[in-house]
Amino acid sequence: MPKNNYPDNKHMEALYTLGPDFSFTKWNELRRIEMTAHRRAEQYCNGEITEEQSDASDKRIEKRIIKVFGKIPDGFFLNGDPRGYALKLDNEKVTIPDGMHKDWGGYGIICPLD
Repeated sequence: MPKNNYPDNKHMEALYTLGPDFSFTKWNELRRIEMTAHRRAEQYCNGEITEEQSDASDKRIEKRIIKVFGKIPDGFFLNGDPRGYALKLDNEKVTIPDGMHKDWGGYGIICPLD
């Protein structure tokens, strides 16, 4: 990943397919959403928040995703396992765009941070 914290060009091109108005400007917001969602997964896993609080947080995160992409991307889901990235695309529901980073399970990683 480049030092400017932007994704490589192939990943960025994949993100453009998820929402017509995605831009480099929105990348920083997407990074903040990933960090928030990941922190929520850790808190829930550690028993620091209740299921109801986790669900409420998920709804707020989804609203923020809509602001970034103009919609919820097809196949989008919030990964509740704090050992991985939080914002993903389900490879059994959609074709992962070419160039998008993937995890070992083949899920699309929307916002890789490293």
